[in-house]
Amino acid sequence: MIDRMVWRVAILVAGLAGCGQSAFGRAPEHAPRAAVRVAAPDADDDLREVVMRELVTSFGSMEWSRGEGEEATRVNVLCIGFGDDVDPSDAFMARLADEHRAVKASRCRYDEEGGVVRAEPSGIPAMFLHVEDVRRDGDRAEAKGSYFHDGKAAKEELFVLERRAERWVIASRTTISIAWSRAPLRSRRSSNAGS
Repeated sequence: MIDRMVWRVAILVAGLAGCGQSAFGRAPEHAPRAAVRVAAPDADDDLREVVMRELVTSFGSMEWSRGEGEEATRVNVLCIGFGDDVDPSDAFMARLADEHRAVKASRCRYDEEGGVVRAEPSGIPAMFLHVEDVRRDGDRAEAKGSYFHDGKAAKEELFVLERRAERWVIASRTTISIAWSRAPLRSRRSSNAGS
């Protein structure tokens, strides 16, 4: 519970402080990792997959620039989790086999010195993508989805899903919190549009 709160506080503090710095003048800090738990496969994995694929589509192809004139950083690894210190099962990861950049979140860390998420042991730039707090009521459900790249780029959203023709689809999404840099942010699709 405390780890989950640290995640949300980091997003909130980064967003409120502007330019990705906390009130103390540096990137938000994360609590040391506790033992990682692996979620058991369950009926909610269908919902989690729909939200996770939307997160990958929306944020997985973004590039960040630290400032004007600096080269953009492309996210090469997507760190998949079901909340702080909860890895998805192997069965869930098999659902994402077509997304070659996806790894379990425990294989990534927040690099406080560099201020970004990195895959271990390579150090390649990465991004946390989490789906958590899944609740269902008949043919309607809710889940929270979030991404965290650094203190300058993080977002948490509430997804409302509906079951239509035996499939879960996203009916709506609402931003809960956001941290955004003043530095240019672009998707790979838009940056390649002129190529």
